[in-house]
Amino acid sequence: MLSAFIMILSPLLGVMFVNLIPLYSFVLIEIGLEIIAVLAIYWINFQFIDAASTDEPPEGILLMFKKGLSFVGKSKKLIFTLFFSMMINFLFGAINVGIPFVQINVLHFPTHIYGITEAILSIGMILAGLVLSIRKAIKHPLLSTWWMINMFGLLFILLGVFLSFQLDRFYAILLISSFNFLIGAVITWTNVPLTIWMTKEIPIQLQGRTFHLLNTGGQLLAPLGILLFSVLFDFYASFIIFIIAGICILLITIIYPAIFKIDLRDTTLLTEKEKAR
Repeated sequence: MLSAFIMILSPLLGVMFVNLIPLYSFVLIEIGLEIIAVLAIYWINFQFIDAASTDEPPEGILLMFKKGLSFVGKSKKLIFTLFFSMMINFLFGAINVGIPFVQINVLHFPTHIYGITEAILSIGMILAGLVLSIRKAIKHPLLSTWWMINMFGLLFILLGVFLSFQLDRFYAILLISSFNFLIGAVITWTNVPLTIWMTKEIPIQLQGRTFHLLNTGGQLLAPLGILLFSVLFDFYASFIIFIIAGICILLITIIYPAIFKIDLRDTTLLTEKEKAR
């Protein structure tokens, strides 16, 4: 709950401090807080609970990595998840770059409005998490995630269409706030069911390395997406970029399951044939 409040307050406090404190002082405060965080982590006792004694020698990092990679390579669904997330995170550069760019350079929002709209994204994530926590478990998490990715594409397209019109300040703020809220909700609705499903299906002893591989691999193309969209927003109209990015997301969600021959209703991580490899 504390982290949820921090997600909401951090953009608002950041805007307030930037307006009240000179940039030089703000940077020094940031450096000081980072040093305090590093020292706090250094002083954490990670051996508070003794590890279970065993006669087997501990596995090396390279061997653990190979086992995790081998497990991911066995499952067509995990490979699909990895490549699918790589492409979506690449296209998500349109949001990471485009939303701040549009608010500041196109719609000319003041800093306090920018902080509020950023906080609304966190509110959407938190409320979606609360809804998921009180509703029944999703029967087909892969299919649910697939539908949510489609929602990303539709939201991108709708944002681009609305940005093609000249909007008054009030309607522009309402548009960006609504978009951020829905994007935050869809992010949570995408990640939570998928994570719960993988936690249930992946053996406990392989979960750490498997999640690490999927998370790291899924982010591989994200820097390239940010670089590409940083250039595109300097040369092309923002609404066109959002519409094209949304269409690309919809095309990927339609094509990828067919390419990998994935049954999105099937919740089995490994088929009998894949287990026998």
